[in-house]
Amino acid sequence: PPSALVLSNGTNMSWTASPHAASYNIYRAVNSQATYELIADNVTETSYTYIPTDLKAGDQLILRVTAVNAAGVESTGIRELTWDFAVNEEDAKAMNAANEAYASYTGEKTKYMLYEYNSKVVVLNNGVALSVYDSKEAAMKALYDDPVTTENEVDKVTLKQTATGWYIIDEGYSQHKYV
Repeated sequence: PPSALVLSNGTNMSWTASPHAASYNIYRAVNSQATYELIADNVTETSYTYIPTDLKAGDQLILRVTAVNAAGVESTGIRELTWDFAVNEEDAKAMNAANEAYASYTGEKTKYMLYEYNSKVVVLNNGVALSVYDSKEAAMKALYDDPVTTENEVDKVTLKQTATGWYIIDEGYSQHKYV
């Protein structure tokens, strides 16, 4: 089975490769749900971003990853982790709106983008909603202020509006906290 399964930034799962795995399957259960639901199969990377769209604050999400070998046999050993879902309903709506809007967005794209929805600003990583903030400034600070070195990296990047509500991050500096 895969090992060292971790969850970072609320939605990004990663794990250590299983030596004989050709791919991985990812499952979820919510609260006391007795069975696991397959949410992704044939994942060939050792990471996966999952944005649940149906959870509410207080729900508990259990994620499970299994390895699948070249013959299609799934491992009996599993790795799982529990995530207490704390996104409030307003932030969840903003994240869902950003994910839906990105699907039809045809403007210039960069790895990190901002999307304004009502009074919220959503940060997207490679087209997937990552986090929600109350302002563009707060989003940029979260991405680029380094609490370890106390350097303010925000001054090294700029936002460029590409469409109504959409901003790309023109990185003059690529070392942000989510690399």
